[in-house]
Amino acid sequence: MSKKLLFCLGPLMSSVLHAEELTDTDIEPPSPWNTEVEFGYQAHSGNSDSKSLNSRLSGEYIQGRYRLNGEWKYYLLYKDGEEDKRQSTYNLQGDYKLGQKSYAYSSFNGYDSKYSAYFTDYTISGSGLSVH
Repeated sequence: MSKKLLFCLGPLMSSVLHAEELTDTDIEPPSPWNTEVEFGYQAHSGNSDSKSLNSRLSGEYIQGRYRLNGEWKYYLLYKDGEEDKRQSTYNLQGDYKLGQKSYAYSSFNGYDSKYSAYFTDYTISGSGLSVH
């Protein structure tokens, strides 16, 4: 009886053990994209009423030695039913790793505001080289 049971269970157990083996083809490489989204809203009432909205979008792409990342932030504030602040900031940078401690890059930074001393300010860095 035990020989028949062992004869029947042996192939069954080996197929179960074989089914659990993993191969490298089962594991997908990570995506080169990384994104983030943030959104916030606040409303306050009392002696004065205010409502504010903030949002942020961010993305990054990394492939080999190349990296590109960008971000956009937006802020809007209403006090007592009138717009009090509105501003946007933009950042974009791309870089390429040349060696272990050096890379070439270019960047863009922007600032838009309706209610501040600097309404618009844009900075473009054509290309640069950094060595650590």
